[in-house]
Amino acid sequence: MIRNSERKKVIHCNLMSVFLAAAYNPKAAVVFHAPKSCSHIAYNAFWEMRRKIENQKNLKTEHDCSNLFVTGLADKEAIFGGEKILKECLLDVVAEQKPEYIIVAAGCAAGVIGDDVAAICQEAEQTTGVPVLYVEGSGFMNQKAVDGVLSITKAICQRFVYPLLKRLKILQV
Repeated sequence: MIRNSERKKVIHCNLMSVFLAAAYNPKAAVVFHAPKSCSHIAYNAFWEMRRKIENQKNLKTEHDCSNLFVTGLADKEAIFGGEKILKECLLDVVAEQKPEYIIVAAGCAAGVIGDDVAAICQEAEQTTGVPVLYVEGSGFMNQKAVDGVLSITKAICQRFVYPLLKRLKILQV
């Protein structure tokens, strides 16, 4: 029998909630720094939830998930690191999609291989001028659950809303 002290905490993938937080914002691009299979989990969950909502409410919304991207970490990156393909992916997304901002979530594989995702995001932002927001996504590899919606809301507020409010208060004085 397993004692309570030996039970593992139930943990979940955080990538789906990260994508769902920005799925309907056409101005945002979401990049998973993870294997392709991780993006399929979020993509399929999004479509399943959408189908249920549309069926219940007889809605037909226009959205094709064209703002979800994945670096596609593979065996080579697991050995040598995936920072290079993350940077290339971010540059390609900016060139092709021209988003107002990018949200990057690193999956478990990126955490295991030790990619410095935050540094790559900062470098890509400096290169392109497009804001790149990094949120934690590796749910199976850390013991804390990350609420993707809350994480993205906080990141957007800290990055865009609070500075705007600060400027407006200065202008009103």
